[in-house]
Parts: sequence; structure tokens; C-alpha cells
Amino acid sequence: MKVFSSILAVAAADNLTGAYEGSVPFIIDVNADFKGDGTADFDLNVKIASKRFNCPGEKITETDSGVTFSDIQTVGDCLGDGIRTDGKDPTKYTIVKNSDATLTFNSDGYPALKMTSKSLTADKVLGFKMHYHAPAVTGTYPVVLFVSGFSGDAPASAYSDFVNQLTGHGYIVVAMDHLKLPDYPQQGQAFHDIMEWAAAGNLQDALTGAGISAVADLEKVAVMGQSAGNHVVGQGLTDGCSVAKAMVMIDPVDGFDPFGIVHKEDLITPGEKLKFKIPSLLLDNELDPLGNNVLFPPCAPAKLGAPRWFDAAAGPVWNVNASSYGHVDCLDDLFIAAGKLICPSDKTTDKKAYRAHLADAVALFLDGVLNGHTDQLSLLEDATKFNIAVTVRSDLKGQSHKDIKLGCSNSVVLV
Repeated sequence: MKVFSSILAVAAADNLTGAYEGSVPFIIDVNADFKGDGTADFDLNVKIASKRFNCPGEKITETDSGVTFSDIQTVGDCLGDGIRTDGKDPTKYTIVKNSDATLTFNSDGYPALKMTSKSLTADKVLGFKMHYHAPAVTGTYPVVLFVSGFSGDAPASAYSDFVNQLTGHGYIVVAMDHLKLPDYPQQGQAFHDIMEWAAAGNLQDALTGAGISAVADLEKVAVMGQSAGNHVVGQGLTDGCSVAKAMVMIDPVDGFDPFGIVHKEDLITPGEKLKFKIPSLLLDNELDPLGNNVLFPPCAPAKLGAPRWFDAAAGPVWNVNASSYGHVDCLDDLFIAAGKLICPSDKTTDKKAYRAHLADAVALFLDGVLNGHTDQLSLLEDATKFNIAVTVRSDLKGQSHKDIKLGCSNSVVLV
């Protein structure tokens, strides 16, 4: 399946889609929802003049560089009539497309204002930059919310091969990154806020704003992290399950300190279960707990890595460990070249085969849990069913495969 992958942008010759907003405080507010079909819903609030014009279905004409209002000079046009009641010239109302994915709204007698996609605004408000990937074929698809490694500091673009392969299996993937020092309580809350943001319908608006026609199935949402991104995801689920129905952990790491000395931000207490219960897939590898040299600790120390997460899982969990691969081998080749300076990587192994293994395993698990094809879950327990050498184990908490249901529950008591 061909994959359509988009970072929010206003591309030349592309029709605008999605919601945009802008304002000059105390003077004018503009909200526009571009439909991509030559129309837009406009809400123009001229605060300084106490006039507001709400005009759904306003006809527009687009070029590579801007937008004009097709019927604005015609009597009976909602926006044109409203502007005339304000004593202004409708022909001066235009929109310019800027190279930074924003718009500039020009008017008559009021300051030009910058309009920003509401999905772009969400990136700033919610603490992560979100990168949207979806199948090219229009349809409704399950969603994977993915936090990159190092608590989100690893660039989401470093996972493009893996993410595109997962998208090719029929999933919308929202990959998240940022540039911030790790702060797991705060960033976990930010991830929980993003789940709530998605539940409120904003994810679909963001997909539309990114020019993606796929529809997000919010009844089938999985959460996923790589490395310390799992700590962010786990903290978010501790704050509340929200829309999450399944969890995927790739090379999970707990704690703020890889040396295991500082424990103030640890999510897991050894010997105790996590505060949330959710069907989980844990994908790790043999080189995870090994260090490159005496100067660097392992990228996934055994005491903080996969064994700790497997033992702490409160719900059913499957673990697939890839022989001969390392912590950074899930990244695109260019990033592996840099990452292997810190994390061990065997130069003789086929990294593309490993990334395909990860995507296939995730898709198999999610098909079993989110789509109810629980008979597939037994394949996760058979090492011969994988395209690379692996070892497998599972702990279904006494359930049979047919008993496995999508969903998440949380045992945290709020006081």
C-alpha cells in the first residue's frame, strides 16, 4: 500500500483544508474552516466595532499564493454584506499563503493578522510537535499515538521507515517529538492531554488540516513509545487511560537516571504492578542491556529496561526479543550511524528486516486486540512465525486468547 505522509504545511497549488485562527487583541478575531472544495466557513468578529459576521459556505478562489472571496462584491454575499455594514471595502479583504504554513488575513482599516492552523497551535499548547502519517486510501483506520525515544527528544523523522511500514498495515500514526529536558511527570501529563485532545475531535481536525483524508477511529487507539518514550506514555496512562485501548513498548526504559542512582521520577516500583491495566506488546532485543564502553551506560539497562516493564505489566503482555539487534536499530540507517556511537549495534545484521519485523509484530498484535482477531495472538507466542530470530514469552494473567479485550483501566485513587 502506498503511504501518504504529511507534516503540516500549506503546499503550493494545494487547496487549504482545516481550521485556522488569528486575532489582533481587542480589535478583530478571525476563524476559518477551509473545506478544500472552493468554500470555507468564516467567522469574522470585529470587536472594536461590535460587529460579527458568521458566514458558512463562503465561496473562495485559491492560487498558489493566496485566497480571494469569489462573491464578496455581490449584494447578498454573507461576508461582503457584513463588511459593507461596517463601512469597509470588501475588495481589500484577502488572504496570503505564507511559506511557514501560516496565513495573513488582510482587511480594510484593521491590522493584518496572522492565522495559524489550529492543529499547529495544538503543538505549542500540548507540548509535543505532532507528525501525521496515514494510508493514502480514504477510509477509517485505527490510531497509534507514538512518543519517540529519550522522552520525545529523538526526532520523529528518525523512525520514518518503521512508521511508514506500520502505516502501510492500515494505521494512522501520530508521531510526537520535542526538544526539552526529560520531566516525566510533566511530559506524561502532556501526553494524557493529547489523548484527551484527540478524544475531543481535534485529531480529526488536525488530520484534515494536514491534507489527510483518512478518518481516525477513536474507538481503536493504541499508545506506543520507544526507549524512554515509554516512560512518558506510561506516566500518561497513570494519569488516566483516556482513549487508549492497547499499548506497544519498543525497548522500554524507566527512570530519569540510566545509572539507576536517582529514582525520584521512576514510574515502576520493582515488585509492584503498574497503576493501569491494558493489553501490551513488549518488543526488545539482545543488545539492549549491553553498554558500548565503560564511558556510557547501556541504553536500556537490565534493571530499568524490558524485564522491569514485563514484570510490572498489570494486564496481559507479550514479549518478543529480537536476537542480534540493538536499541537504535529501529531507526533509519542514517540515524543508526550516529546512535551506534552510544548504543551497541551489530553492523552485520539487516536493519531493514528488523524494522519490518517491528512493524509486522505491532500490526499483528493490534489486529488481534483492536480488531478482535484474537486467534492471531497465538502467533506472538511462536518464535518460528517471525522473519528474524527471536525468543518469545507471554503472561496473559490467566486469560485465554479469546478473553483478551481492547481497553484500559486505571487503579490510581485521586485525593
